[in-house]
Amino acid sequence: LRWNMTQTKLFRQKTKTTCRIAKTCQACVYINKPYEKSLLEKHQKGLDFLKSQVSLEKTHILSPQKSPKTLNYRSTVKLACRPKPKHLQKITGKRFAIGLFKPGTHHVVEIEDCPIQLQKINQFLQLLNAELEQSTLTPWDEKSQIGDIRYLIIRAAHQTNDLVVSFIVSDQQKCHMPLLRISQNLRKRFSLKAAYLSENKKTGNAIWGDNCKTLIGTKTLRISIPPLRFEVSPLAFFQTNPF
Repeated sequence: LRWNMTQTKLFRQKTKTTCRIAKTCQACVYINKPYEKSLLEKHQKGLDFLKSQVSLEKTHILSPQKSPKTLNYRSTVKLACRPKPKHLQKITGKRFAIGLFKPGTHHVVEIEDCPIQLQKINQFLQLLNAELEQSTLTPWDEKSQIGDIRYLIIRAAHQTNDLVVSFIVSDQQKCHMPLLRISQNLRKRFSLKAAYLSENKKTGNAIWGDNCKTLIGTKTLRISIPPLRFEVSPLAFFQTNPF
């Protein structure tokens, strides 16, 4: 049986995996599938839903347009901070599990280098994780309702290296000084425009608390989608793909 180099290249292209944890994470259903096929499938699902709600008989439906950039475009991420399982703490020497909840559960799938997120967010998250590990702060434990850091929200600007981070904590007074020092350290090594602090004492699934205070920096992040410019606050719902 002959197997030439051309066949090897084709095989690799067909079996290329964009995300190694897609099956565990399950946040991006189409991440490891061919882009064009996924685009058409999502377009058809959207049309089927609209048709189930209203008549599209006289509607002119446009074809879906491909994005020139299919990876590293997501500019806002919301991540849970929970304790690593004890056996992994012993192996890695680390306490924080930072990532997304697996759908339908509160099991955190750790996100170290997400192919969908902007690369600057991935890089910043690695630095932030290291700072948290070195601090006296602890991840939030849902079972015992004990811990300091509940969630992290990172937002970045596409056109610049600027980003901001929001810390959702259980006790604002306790966490203020440690997170201030962490934010100041990160600012020396990254284009961190601002850091925010929000206290959430609720027991439900809400992420944000009732307030949001500025630790360092500006009250907004400037995001440009030429020729428009936006001043985006930490609580704003604003996530675009300018590509």
